[in-house]
This record gives sequence, C-alpha cells and structure tokens, in this order.
Amino acid sequence: MRAEACPALSIAAAHLSAGRRRALTPATLRLALKGEATEDWTSHLRGFLEDVRVETIHDIVLDTDVTFEDLAKMATALRVEGETVDWIREMAGEPVARPA
Repeated sequence: MRAEACPALSIAAAHLSAGRRRALTPATLRLALKGEATEDWTSHLRGFLEDVRVETIHDIVLDTDVTFEDLAKMATALRVEGETVDWIREMAGEPVARPA
C-alpha cells in the first residue's frame, strides 16, 4: 500500500507535524520509521514513540511495510523507553522484562 493511501500513516504524520517547523509527509514518515529517511526527523520520531496511539501504530504496521522490528530498532537508536516501546518490543518478539 502506498504511504498516502494509509489513513493511519496520514493521521500520524499530521499529528507529528503539528506545532513543528517542518511538516512530515506520510511517505517521509514511512521512510523515517524504516530508517531510510535522508533527513534527520529525530524529534518527529521521538513524538511517534511517545505520543501516537498504539492503535494507530498497529494500523501502520498492518497497512504498510513498516514492521515492529523496524520500530523496536528505532526506539533503541533514539533511546526512547515507555509503555508504547515495551508494547512494540513485545509485538516484535523481543523480551521486555528487565532484571531486578
């Protein structure tokens, strides 16, 4: 499915662009989530992991070529943690429990 044809990707791109100097298109968001973007979208990607609803993330994974593994790698690279990242890691098949 083309990025522009994925409603969840369009919703996420619009949400992440609100209040920021640079707008993110659905196609660029897809590339950034896969680690293939040619520009730095760090603040937008942090926002994706921290602010986008898990239902929207799930729809993006179902409707595009973005995988939970892609998202887990991105979270690690950006050093983002939290409930959404734990859910992404679980969906990617990674262990989420931390040793005590």
